[in-house]
Amino acid sequence: MYLKNPDETYIRLDPTLDSTNTSPPISDAYFNEMGDHVTPIHPQEDKIYATNQPDTLFSSLQPEQSGNSPPVTLPDKMIEQLSDGLVQLTLHHDTSKLGTDHVTPWRTYGSFVRWLPEPSLPPYYTASIDMPSRPIQEHLISVFFNECYYILPVLSRSMFYDQLNVKGPLITPLLLNSIYAHASKHVNNPAFRSDPQLPATQGDLFYNRARRLVDDFMDVPRISTVVALLYMSLYENDHLSANGTYMRSSRSWMYSGMAIRMCLELGLHTSNYSSQMSQCDIELRKRVLWTCFIVDKMESCTMERPWMLKSKDISLEYPTPLPEDSVQERLALDGFNQLCRLMKLMEKVIHMFTYEIKKSTLWTIEQENRILHYLDGISQWREGLPNELQWTTPAHDQVLNQYIPAVPSSAIVANLHLVCYDLELSLIMCCRYQDEHLHRDRRRTLANTITHIVSLTVQHPRLMYTFTISTFSGIFAALTHAVDFDNPHMDVSEGAKIQFRKSLEDVRQNVKKVRKRDLRDFARLVDLALHPHLSVQNGYASAFSAISDLCHKENGPDRGMTPSPIRLFNSHDILDGYHSESPERNGMGQFSFHTNPSSPSGSVSAAVQAAATAIGAVGPPVANSGSTVKPIEPGDYTFELISVADEWARSLIY
Repeated sequence: MYLKNPDETYIRLDPTLDSTNTSPPISDAYFNEMGDHVTPIHPQEDKIYATNQPDTLFSSLQPEQSGNSPPVTLPDKMIEQLSDGLVQLTLHHDTSKLGTDHVTPWRTYGSFVRWLPEPSLPPYYTASIDMPSRPIQEHLISVFFNECYYILPVLSRSMFYDQLNVKGPLITPLLLNSIYAHASKHVNNPAFRSDPQLPATQGDLFYNRARRLVDDFMDVPRISTVVALLYMSLYENDHLSANGTYMRSSRSWMYSGMAIRMCLELGLHTSNYSSQMSQCDIELRKRVLWTCFIVDKMESCTMERPWMLKSKDISLEYPTPLPEDSVQERLALDGFNQLCRLMKLMEKVIHMFTYEIKKSTLWTIEQENRILHYLDGISQWREGLPNELQWTTPAHDQVLNQYIPAVPSSAIVANLHLVCYDLELSLIMCCRYQDEHLHRDRRRTLANTITHIVSLTVQHPRLMYTFTISTFSGIFAALTHAVDFDNPHMDVSEGAKIQFRKSLEDVRQNVKKVRKRDLRDFARLVDLALHPHLSVQNGYASAFSAISDLCHKENGPDRGMTPSPIRLFNSHDILDGYHSESPERNGMGQFSFHTNPSSPSGSVSAAVQAAATAIGAVGPPVANSGSTVKPIEPGDYTFELISVADEWARSLIY
């Protein structure tokens, strides 16, 4: 290696093999004189060895050097083939191995990809591998399997502890820190926070350590690294950013993408495994592969980005329980497998709208028939659920309520049905050629059910997977309820307003914990919609000021929009007794919606305006019309909503 001097000469830095060279080594004084031009390199000082760390639960042995490693790329395979041919040619004058039949690469595409045993840990680390005391680590591991395992049931408890007892290659500092980060969320210990004064950073101490360790595990693909990246992606969804806000970060998307890439690098999508592999090794790889598949589809659906792992590329069956798995682990795995089946159906839906009808300008009956086919598939999927995973909303019939639990038995059941209803409602909203009455009833029932499940996840935190899923579902339900605001049937329109309010209440509980866009103005708008009769005028003015600033910032003064006034909630019509009961068990309340009959959106104007209110599209307040000028009170404000074109309104309904 050479160092360039300011006078355009070069100095050799690495030692030379020439024994006659007696030049003295470069001293640190030279680097001091150079200042910022050169930084001395001391490689050994940056290396951290596990043998120097106390209370490590992972191996500190140096990896064994293997001379014969199987091919992992096409060039590797060709080098192996050429080497074999040269051996045969040299020893036996046999050129058959070099024939054209063995050169064509496409005929055996991917056949050399094989499952390999988990490699040893890195020889050293460049980031800290400090760990808490052994009792604390053991406690966090126990908390993880008791409280967090069901979210991504990748690791079997018995398999993990077996590896832990022998310090097997599955136990790495990266995986341990990602596990400790999730477990710390359920342990109130300021020592586990990145900011001891901020409870929201609970677990960030371990998560930040895992982030710094990622680079040490990128050179060699490992099963444990895939699992750690999946856990880190999940953690990032509810992670407080460095500036103290829940602004969206791309890390979750990136970590999940890295996990899927490494999964493919390991060849887990194939079934090319050795007969010498144990059942635990095979099942672990199945679970890792299908977890990547689920995460890939969920990310693709919510972010509207292309997916990476296609179901047709997977040649593995679904995971099966291990003999040592507990009843809870078996239930979690059953739910996991059912979610895999649902994600296969979701993949077909995404493919249809992404590639097949993306350029279509008209909605055809053939396209709707395919939607109906997918809806039938969802119904069949739901009917095929095992009894332990069945659940429906409580009925009005007291006899039926004796057999239907008011609350799902676990987060697995709650979120499995929540994702299913979200998918079903999204397909229902696409239909345009169905019987209008039946279509509206089904759409309304699905939206009410989603609102009910979201409410349960808010009331019972143990049922919540992530704040992102519950919040997305609540917003989707609110927008759907808004469509029925102008329904000619009073019971339907008033019921929709009650459900809309309930959805807003639940969304408000979660919205500050969702790492998407900056939702502070949206949160204040929801507060204003729910409580327009704020007693403190300054608080009202503060909330309105933020909303007004948001509108002027997004719309600008020269947009030329035609305002359409609407009063969302009259202060005399608020349901003071409407709190957190199930939607089916609440009385009807009154909301006052004053719409502008000249609105360009016609009959759907109120629905579109209320939906726009839910996502923050409001304008400045105006006083109620009248010839008498009087002081404006908070209860007299009427919000001017930005009018929306008819085409956008139709897209909202459908």
